[in-house]
Amino acid sequence: KSYSVRQVKALPHEGRPWTQGLEVATDGRLIETSGDYPFGTGSFIRVVDKETGSTLRRVTDGLQLPVFIEGLAELGGHWYASTYKDHVALEYDEDFNLMAK
Repeated sequence: KSYSVRQVKALPHEGRPWTQGLEVATDGRLIETSGDYPFGTGSFIRVVDKETGSTLRRVTDGLQLPVFIEGLAELGGHWYASTYKDHVALEYDEDFNLMAK
C-alpha cells in the first residue's frame, strides 16, 4: 500500500535539536523529544507552541548525560520515555515531572 503526504503547516524549529519523537498529546499539546546529538548538547523533552514553534517548556529531569532519549508515548495520563544505549524507561506525569526511572 502507498500513502501520500501533504504539508499543512511549517513551523520554525528552535535551535538544532536531534528530534527523536514528536507526539500530539490528548490535550492537544505538541511534544518533542531530542536526543543528545551532537554529543554533549543533552537530551530533552519540550512542549512546543503549535502556532509559533517556540518552546513553552523544556524538561531535562532524568535525562542527564550520557542519557540519549528516544521516543515518548502517552498512556493513562502519564508519559513514558525510552532511552538508547542504557535501555532505561522513564515515567513522567502529565506535566512532565519525573515520577520513576
